[in-house]
Amino acid sequence: MKRRLSAPSSVKVSLALALFAAMILSACVAPAPGPTGGTGSATAAPQAAAPATAVAATADPSAAGAATVAPVATSSDAATATAGVGTATDAPAPTAPAAAAAVQATAQSSGAAAQPASNTPSAAASGGTLHLVLVAGGTQARFKVREQLAGRNLPNDAVGATNAVSGNIDIGADGVLVPGASKITVDMTSLKTDESRRDNFIRRNTLDTAQYPTAVLVPTAIKGLPSPLPSAGDVSFELTGDLTIHGVTKPITWQATGKIAGQDLTGTASTKTTFEVFGMTPPRAAVVLSVEDNITLEIDFHLTRQ
Repeated sequence: MKRRLSAPSSVKVSLALALFAAMILSACVAPAPGPTGGTGSATAAPQAAAPATAVAATADPSAAGAATVAPVATSSDAATATAGVGTATDAPAPTAPAAAAAVQATAQSSGAAAQPASNTPSAAASGGTLHLVLVAGGTQARFKVREQLAGRNLPNDAVGATNAVSGNIDIGADGVLVPGASKITVDMTSLKTDESRRDNFIRRNTLDTAQYPTAVLVPTAIKGLPSPLPSAGDVSFELTGDLTIHGVTKPITWQATGKIAGQDLTGTASTKTTFEVFGMTPPRAAVVLSVEDNITLEIDFHLTRQ
């Protein structure tokens, strides 16, 4: 005989069956979880992962294969990958305030670099030093001595000259010579007159060029020259300096006249001295009856501004 279940037992069986049916229904209805455990991410992730994969393959070709098998990203990972596209390909665009600040900094930097060039005047305009240089071959130094030669009724001027002159004159903004910056040198070994025998005698005996081959003028003061120097016109001025000849240095003042034309100053400066002042003996020779002790020194100068 079959035993009939009691009421309590049937209730228990019914509850067990209901629970079992609910578990089956849950397993059938619930979507499968994504690899990361999040729901609803599996559909959105592939769209976001595609750009990330492309960027990874572009940035690193060797990693292209790995990019295709990367796990599906969650929605937050997709956002990160999307933002990473700009990072992998280029720097992020600056915000409006940052861009404005960059433009302002660039303008200030450009202005700071260009301002000195546009506001920096020339040395002459700003009152800087005027640097006058003797043009090579354009200046001649010479001496003149009155002599009486045998067989001639009238005195004769012996003139010796050389173009071997170099040097410069530096004048400050106040019209005063820059101390120690000016110097003019004359090669005494190259002095020549119209008579070679006279030249040899003067070199060996009067000037002693073997021991004193040069004459040097160191200007110490200038007076009357306009400052700043004009671009054109006639000028006259006085130049004082220490002149060294034959190993002896003496202060000498020169009177000069000249003409300014653009960058050039040309003219003549002259002074007078004696053989005795510089420790020299006037030439004595059979054909020379007499020689005056006075000497005229002249310089035809050609100075140019630099």
